[in-house]
Amino acid sequence: MIEVVRTAESAEADWVEAELHELVLDYDRVVVSPEQAEFPLPALCRDGQVVSGREALIAALRELEALAEAWRRFQGDSCYVDDDGECV
Repeated sequence: MIEVVRTAESAEADWVEAELHELVLDYDRVVVSPEQAEFPLPALCRDGQVVSGREALIAALRELEALAEAWRRFQGDSCYVDDDGECV
């Protein structure tokens, strides 16, 4: 499960959550005080890894986007044609 660890008021965390909504991915929101945080906030936690910092968050969100796209592509009984015209 994806977790967004954040403070109650954070424009950066709002942006991260908006990106996850855009990708239609489920996640848990964990609100902590700055004093409780063990790492820079906001952060994405997934599979035991913690990602924070704008550049790392962008990279993690792009990775999730690719994962979601691949997952959705192969969930039906359809043939998808890639950019080279091959059925995948």
